[in-house]
Amino acid sequence: MHRVVAIVLSCLVGLALVAPPVSSAPNVITVTGTVVGADGTGEWTVELRPMAGCVDDCSIKYAATDPDGHFSLVGPADTTMDLWIEDGHEGFWTTTLGVVSSDVTLAQITVPTARLSTSVEVMNPTRGLALDVVAWGRPVALSGGQGFTFQRVMSLNAAGSGPIEIPGGLPAEPSIVVSATGYFSGGAIVATGAPGEAILLDASAAPAAPAVVEGTLKTESGASGPWTVHVNGSGGQFQSVTDGSGAFRLEVPPGFYNMDIDSALYTPLPVGSAGFDIGEITLADPVETTVHVEDSDGAPKEGVQVVVSSQGRLTLTPALGAFEFNPTAYFGTTGLNGDAAVPGLYDSPAIQVRAQALDQGQWRQVIGASGQTLSIVVPAPPKFVTVSGVIHGNASSIQMYPVSGCQQVCSSDSTAPGASGEFALRGEKSASFDLSIFDALGGTWQVHLGTVAADLVVDEMTLPASRVQTRARVVDAEGRRAWSNPI
Repeated sequence: MHRVVAIVLSCLVGLALVAPPVSSAPNVITVTGTVVGADGTGEWTVELRPMAGCVDDCSIKYAATDPDGHFSLVGPADTTMDLWIEDGHEGFWTTTLGVVSSDVTLAQITVPTARLSTSVEVMNPTRGLALDVVAWGRPVALSGGQGFTFQRVMSLNAAGSGPIEIPGGLPAEPSIVVSATGYFSGGAIVATGAPGEAILLDASAAPAAPAVVEGTLKTESGASGPWTVHVNGSGGQFQSVTDGSGAFRLEVPPGFYNMDIDSALYTPLPVGSAGFDIGEITLADPVETTVHVEDSDGAPKEGVQVVVSSQGRLTLTPALGAFEFNPTAYFGTTGLNGDAAVPGLYDSPAIQVRAQALDQGQWRQVIGASGQTLSIVVPAPPKFVTVSGVIHGNASSIQMYPVSGCQQVCSSDSTAPGASGEFALRGEKSASFDLSIFDALGGTWQVHLGTVAADLVVDEMTLPASRVQTRARVVDAEGRRAWSNPI
């Protein structure tokens, strides 16, 4: 390929080629709705909390409802979102919205406003007492079929004697369990109750009788495990492996716990003295997910390290709130066809799968769902073009540098002309280039090549052999010469 070029003499002092900044609007969604109190009160504070899958702008978003209870919140798209409503007394009503990929308008949310005075009293206190109280409720439908759970965590001043009132009381909801834990120099003791009750902790009493936590696990296809159920919290750490029918049973002291299934699905679990019959939990069947890595030319990439993680929140049984899904990440390597098979991912539209591939020291990722083929495209190896030609005259060196369009190799290339003036320079294919030709007298000649998509041979160039001396003269306001200097 030949190209005729024009040579321009330039005075280059501190020249910088600056590309305009590239900006892109973030992908966001809007959640709107209405919150009213059961007694007609308004002006609630609503929070939108990005959870699993959040990459950018993951801060909590706040909004105060207007006098009619309306609110609008903007957050990142393709992210698991939780909605929290402050109850005005340091408690919250919470629900999960799942993965939010488009704007959402929620049905009216009616928040319970009736409250019951609730207290905790420590009998036979000892020195060094610390008192923590957790109130947590099973899901309550506050917006159509949308279940909200109540939660409030507080530390109370246990100094003195007599009942310690929980400030503002607690919602008059029978689903709420109140767990009070007193920490003493000799250990801890737990008591549970309900809103409206006086909860007693006796530091000298024997530990409370164990309560039974039981339930059954199965998959949508009827498989019964086995699974391992862990219950860890104020009363200790317990586990049970499901039997042939998927049933599990644990005896734990009353208190507040976290329950997990196979260290992948987590949910809070308040256990009162009567125990907790969870009922049946139905799990989705696991599916195989494939991560495919190829370059931008469509060639499969073998031996690429991939990491796959899954996160989300989902409701598995009406007896409990949302489970947080966060299993151990999968690590693998792509094969000849550029594929890495990830076995046993939980199959649910509420679960977001993040696949990452390490290529040339840089992680690249894609977000999708289980059971899919998640494709990650990495840059193909750079392709180069050669610009060559012959230059006559007093050229001392030639430099070629990209001005736009380079993707991977954006450095300049330079050389000194050969004995016959020949030169060859190398740059990334399809970038736009300029040539700078430096002569022996300190001058710089500029050539704009434009986009070079194939090897290019430029026409022969000849620099002028002589110069004309030029002077610059400065005169004062009256036309008298102040000085002159040769250029």
